[in-house]
Amino acid sequence: MSESDDSSSEESSKCDLDHKQIKIWNYEYEDHEWVDSDIKTLIKELSKAGLSPSKSCQNKFKQKYYQDESIWLSFCMANDYDQFIRIMITGLKPDSDKYKRIIGIGVNAWESFIVDAGFEHHYHLLHTITFPRQDYDYVLEILMKHNTFNFFAT
Repeated sequence: MSESDDSSSEESSKCDLDHKQIKIWNYEYEDHEWVDSDIKTLIKELSKAGLSPSKSCQNKFKQKYYQDESIWLSFCMANDYDQFIRIMITGLKPDSDKYKRIIGIGVNAWESFIVDAGFEHHYHLLHTITFPRQDYDYVLEILMKHNTFNFFAT
């Protein structure tokens, strides 16, 4: 995703859930893509980490355990999904509340599932994660730290 394209980004409300989207450049696909404006920074940090969500939403409907709105990410590649979870739990103790919620245990637990988004006889599995909006700052902070460390480690 191009940081420099922000100033010339177009805004729209093309999203079915009626939130603003912004057009950003995706280097991996060599094309523009629309992302929800509230999670633009998250999508850019995911891209810097080498993770490519195929779909995302800034305000997914309330989930069965969530008291608030949630953020939804969907990955075409199981490796991207796995790496995202690994980044999120690195350094957390397995008995901590945050660790348990990320792996799907407890109140406000993150939800993971696989969706068949294929057509007719072609299967296309999406690996999805939904997390409470209250965890957005944590997710962004961890991704930024991961990206900074990996930048200096290379």
